Amino acid sequence: MKEIFPTLLRIQLNQIDPGTPDLVNPSAGIDLLSSAINRVNLDAIRTWVLGTNAPITSPDTTIYVPTTDSLRVNLGDLRTWVLGALDISYPRLMRDRGTFSFGGNWNNLTTPGVYEVTFSSSAGTGAPPATYNAGVLLVGHTGNRILQVFIEEGSGFDRHNVWARIYTGTAWQTWVNLALSEIREISGTIPLNDSLFGSTSRTLLKTALVFPYPVSIRLRHVRVCTTNINLRGDVVIVGGSTYSVTQSTANACTSSDFAASLGTLSSGQMLRVILRLTNPTLTEIDLTEGDAVTATFEVTRS
Repeated sequence: MKEIFPTLLRIQLNQIDPGTPDLVNPSAGIDLLSSAINRVNLDAIRTWVLGTNAPITSPDTTIYVPTTDSLRVNLGDLRTWVLGALDISYPRLMRDRGTFSFGGNWNNLTTPGVYEVTFSSSAGTGAPPATYNAGVLLVGHTGNRILQVFIEEGSGFDRHNVWARIYTGTAWQTWVNLALSEIREISGTIPLNDSLFGSTSRTLLKTALVFPYPVSIRLRHVRVCTTNINLRGDVVIVGGSTYSVTQSTANACTSSDFAASLGTLSSGQMLRVILRLTNPTLTEIDLTEGDAVTATFEVTRS
């Protein structure tokens, strides 16, 4: 391991003035200590503080020794010097910037970092139109542009809504919600000890999706798992289209992506869905326990 302060800690006890333990006795150790300070390994400090090989720059990389009569190794000053070098080299480091009230002026938050946004019943200037007025704010800065990303607290569907906006160099743009979507998965399965012969189709599930707010819905993908081959999984949107996937391999699963828009629903409106297995050859269907059809929907709040 590299030494950060080579030989600095090897000064013998008889070289230290016992009356002032934080001072070096000039008559005994001044030359040794001055030499040690001049050999401070800045690369080792950099690696120790940052854990990286990025360089440190500073207006003054020399540790000054004032006089032989008042030489003092002040670790507090050394820490301030190192952190000052970091601030100069990394002015846009994502550091903890403390707390900020939701009711404050958001337009003034331009220093890069992470802010804890505390609750306020009123929204401040430039605040996002969040459902819950508390969370975490991330601020980034590059060139003339500033990015603000707010992750709000909450519960249920509103949990972790993400809002973002950009300062273009002349004005703040409107907040945009980046996380109003959720994934809903429904599945129909042949129950244990159940099988079916002599039919060409079997309904596995009838259900409805309903939400207390307006949403748009997409069918993301359909997955079919069967024991036998030539069985087709159908996702039937009642009053709409049917989306199908055929399983051509025994004891396996097959998935297909659709990304099909199913339109929008108003608050309380139902989207009725039927999951079924069908034999596309119109001969008898052979079902086995565990055969299943799964549909995955992406629901986005309007």
